[in-house]
Parts: sequence; structure tokens; C-alpha cells
Amino acid sequence: VSLGLPVNGTIVMDTNHNARNYATGLQQTLTETSIPIFNNKSVSRYLVILLSTLGAWLLIYLLLHYTSGATNITFMISTCPSSLLQYRAGRPQLYKESPTRYGRPQSLFDHLVLTLWDERMGQGDVFKYRLDATQRRLASGGMGFQIEFNPGRAGRRRKPLRPDKSALIQPIRPEDFNFNKLSNPREKLFVFAPSTSTSSPAGVHCVKSVQELGASDFLVLVNINAIDYGHVLLVPRPNDLIPQSPLKSDMIEASLLFIFQSSDWRFRIGYNSLGAGASVNHMHFQAWYFDDSLNPSGLQPAEEAPAKKIKLGPQISGLTRGLVTVKETTNYPVRSLVYESHRSADGIRRLSHAIQRCIDVCIKKDIRHNFLASLPKNEKDKIRVMFFPRQPEGLNDEESYGISPAFPEFSGKIIFVDQEGYNNATQNSISKVLTDNFSVSQSVFQELIAECVA
Repeated sequence: VSLGLPVNGTIVMDTNHNARNYATGLQQTLTETSIPIFNNKSVSRYLVILLSTLGAWLLIYLLLHYTSGATNITFMISTCPSSLLQYRAGRPQLYKESPTRYGRPQSLFDHLVLTLWDERMGQGDVFKYRLDATQRRLASGGMGFQIEFNPGRAGRRRKPLRPDKSALIQPIRPEDFNFNKLSNPREKLFVFAPSTSTSSPAGVHCVKSVQELGASDFLVLVNINAIDYGHVLLVPRPNDLIPQSPLKSDMIEASLLFIFQSSDWRFRIGYNSLGAGASVNHMHFQAWYFDDSLNPSGLQPAEEAPAKKIKLGPQISGLTRGLVTVKETTNYPVRSLVYESHRSADGIRRLSHAIQRCIDVCIKKDIRHNFLASLPKNEKDKIRVMFFPRQPEGLNDEESYGISPAFPEFSGKIIFVDQEGYNNATQNSISKVLTDNFSVSQSVFQELIAECVA
């Protein structure tokens, strides 16, 4: 608020100015006017009272602002002693100061992710390429495949690991790359502390060193080979060097808690097993903000695919206690399972155990797998996981037309690194490649369902 003093001596409140500038505005006004205001004792007394009141309100505003959930993340980043932050999980807090890139409300978590991600992208030497040259279009045909040409990924992304059929599970070899060997320390964004405890509220805290972090903390990195805005990696207990497979329920639960921190339904998180698109044998997930500008529904094709509910057997029913439903897609190129649960601590935990049960079956049957988790746009109390059992990568490269599918492609975001493949891709050609070269057969899928939901 600033004060304006017209020549008639009437005091006017101008709410279009910032509260911090009211004193400057007053000084300029007093300098410009020729009316001897302070010769009038009543006016002077009125000004003293008014300025005191304004000062009190300003103090209250500052106290409320800097002690509320609307933490100033940029300020926090600049004052952390080593620029190392820790975000403690909890119920999402709304960040009150700025909207997201797309003008939607964002949580404290979203603001932290996107502020740091934008900062690193702006530095110019953290990512391998910018996303400016990316081309996108929607394949005609009604299924909603979002086709993308990302020239930056050509020859720059690490090639996916393609183990032989006996090597779905591999130990980490010391000579191979892992996320403790980052060439640029600025790839690190912050540390995520997953927790469902109400005594450990969500928030951002400075920490002095990595040694202060808990045994279950996750490291959040930028994905230097980004496919979309806010693309990050989530690495559980990086110093423990956990292989990419098998995936256990505690890590699944933490990844779902990670996405639960967002208030933006465009946020997705996914996982690729070895032989299913993973390029590093070091446990990690990928998360990003799905660009829904081409998909008015805000959903990816797999999430919109028709699905029928599966009757659960006694074992899985006892595990999920009615908090988890399982469906199978009925008209989608990649045969997949759809898991849904209530967005509660118990629901997420039971959902994680149900998914691990199916992963254990896949490992026993030597089936590679991917999953994608999201927060359904119009169902604010649910969390959804699309589970994709699939054929190993690398078996049919010559017939794959430049598609190297992982969970983004299986969910409907088809990424090409060559212009010709992008230009020629159609819904029919993509569907045929996904079904013939990467989806498991109907018989294998039904056998898998029988064991996953028994």
C-alpha cells in the first residue's frame, strides 16, 4: 500500500503499489506537493496514526508470510550453507505465491522441483540439450498417441541395457556408470525423505552434508536427457548401490509418496526394469510433468484405455483389504494391468505390496516390466499405476521403426530421435509395433494375471 496526497489534502489509499514501497511513495508525494501539510497539527497526528497502523499490518503480513506453508523456496536455496536441501514428505502444502508454468496452483513440492529444474536448465551446462527443438503432434485415429521428435536424444542418451534372457537381475559392476559417478554435481537437486508419519511434516530444510541424511532418503537429480518439463530422477539410498531389479515394495511406496507431494495432476512417475528401457543398472525412477497441450483430457492413451475389473483371489484380497482394485486393459496395443487405490497411507502401502507381488511373478517367469503412476485428474482421492509386462528390449530392433519403448512409449508418449520416423509414424504403425514386438502374448498375459491376483 502507498499513500497519495492530492492538492486538496485528502489522503487516498492506492492498493496497486507494493506494501514495501509505501514509505518511498509518501516521501515522493510530500516532496512534490507545495501544501504545508505538517503545519497542520491534526493532519500530522492523522499521518502518525495511519503510518503506525500500516507498519503494524506490514509486520503481521511478514510474520504470517514467512512462517506459513508458502515458504520462499528461492530464499531457502540461496541461504542453505551448501545448497543442500531436504524435503520431508507429508500432505501437500499449497505454495501460495506463484502459479505453475501452465497457470495452475502448485504445491510447495512442485515449486521446489520446478524452481531448481529451471535454474539448472538456465545454467546451460547441466543438461545435454534443451527442449526448444522438440516437435510434437497427435497421431490421428482417436487413440491419442502423442508423437514426439527429440533430436537432442540422438546419440547422447546412454543406450538401454539389454541383458540376455538369464540376466533380468544383475549385480552392479564397479566399472559401470552409477549415480554416484555424476560428472556435474549440479545435477543433484535435493533429497526426498519419504514418510507417512504425521510427526514429520512436509517441508524444506537445509542440511550441512549428505552424512546428515537418513538411511531411507532418496536423491533427486535432473535427468540430463530430459523428455519433458521438470524431468527428474529419483534414486533410493544411492550409496547402497541397489541394482535396478528386483523392485521391492518399500521403494514402490516411496515413489508413490513422491508423486503424492504434487498438486499437479500432470505429474507422472515411472519405472523400467532391466531389459525394459533402463539405461543404468542402479535403482532409479523417472518423473516429469506430462505436457497435456495436445491431450485435452489430460490423460495419456493407456490411462484412457477401456479396462475391465478383475476378481481378486483370496491371497491378494487379504493383502489389499478392499483398498486396491485391479483391472486389465481390453483394447490397447500393450496388454497391461491397472492398479488403483485410495490416496491414504494404508492404501498406498497395500498398493505397493500388490504391485511387488506381480513383479515377483514377472521375475520368476523372466518377464521384463515397466510401470507408470499418476494421480487421476477427476478422481482426487485415487492413485493409479499402469503395469506393463513386456518382451525384452532388443529382440526386434530391425522391425521397431526407431521406437525404443520404455514406460513413456507404453503409456502413449512415442519418442523418436530421427525426423523420418517422426514424420512417417501413424497410429496404426505404432500400434502394430507395440503389439507385435513388445507386448506379451494373450496366453502369457492371462497366466500372469492368474498368479498376480490369486
